Amino acid sequence: AEEATKGLDTVQRECTAGLAAAALAQGDVDEAVSMVEGLLPWLDARGVEGGVDPAQVFVACVRVLDAAGDPRADDARRASRSYLAEMVGRIDNPELAARYLGPRAPAATLVALSGFTRAPESEPPGR
Repeated sequence: AEEATKGLDTVQRECTAGLAAAALAQGDVDEAVSMVEGLLPWLDARGVEGGVDPAQVFVACVRVLDAAGDPRADDARRASRSYLAEMVGRIDNPELAARYLGPRAPAATLVALSGFTRAPESEPPGR
């Protein structure tokens, strides 16, 4: 399955993640796992950059691997947290960063699935 996604661009990987989610919803866990296996090497910010909704690649991988009882789900969660931390780190406005992680944000499902928590902002010196 990894060979099948080796030359795919980000949007194609997102589509593969969507197909894996659909296979999982239809109860075909083995097919879903076979699809996400090719996505696992791409689970980082660079691997999903330029996508329409890159967080959904991580969501699909975590859900599929969880459903299969596959221990790689923990690796997918760790990759998800790293991705979220990197994305939040790119936002220089604390209010916007909080919204990115909020319950109505596109990444909200990933935040919940990954167990991501943002470290509290340190207080400025002198307080």
